[in-house]
Amino acid sequence: MRSIGVGGAWTLQIAAAVAGTAALVKCVTYLLRRRVERIWNEKLKVEDTPSEEFEGCLTVLLFWLDLTPSPRDPVTLNEIRSCIIPHVLKDRDTLQPYDPDVSANYVCPPNYRQFGDDCFHPVEFGQHYRPVVVVPFATAQQTCQEQGAEVVSLLDLRDPDVLQAVVEIPKEHILRDLLMFDQSSCVERSDSSSVWGEQLCVKRCSEALQKMIICRRPADPVQT
Repeated sequence: MRSIGVGGAWTLQIAAAVAGTAALVKCVTYLLRRRVERIWNEKLKVEDTPSEEFEGCLTVLLFWLDLTPSPRDPVTLNEIRSCIIPHVLKDRDTLQPYDPDVSANYVCPPNYRQFGDDCFHPVEFGQHYRPVVVVPFATAQQTCQEQGAEVVSLLDLRDPDVLQAVVEIPKEHILRDLLMFDQSSCVERSDSSSVWGEQLCVKRCSEALQKMIICRRPADPVQT
């Protein structure tokens, strides 16, 4: 399939913004009309029956804002956010702290960063200002396995070494989404907290950013 390119992507974003504005105007117009209808119904003592028009209008608006939840991950409207705490980190009271002193007893191969007794290596896909490369999570897994490692996923975040690595490594890779579960689940630093276990949030991957992954393998004990 031929890429639409950066210019085409901007055109689609502008078109989506225009459509979203039109949907918003439709919702506001509907609310005003419903308000008038309710006033008259109260005066005439007529039973007021809500219409499904507002729900349909809101659905259209959320579609253009790219906030509509996917069928495989249903959420309520109150749960729709741009970035939320990963589920595995919600029980923060049971999280183990990161112990940097453990690293002294282990060593990692070249191009790997060491956190505790694990080694981590970031892998980038695609180049900036080029068409965005689609990275299925199976491809991410295979890429790490070819290096004798395993891809870091959301389910690994309860490991303190992994959590520290995911917090620190992306600082050196700007303008990239960290892919950590499937094609639409990415992780980024949270701006709201620096508390251990609250530094990260999971979001839908951006279609405008290239992806990166982190490969993990055990560190080798220091030979004495």
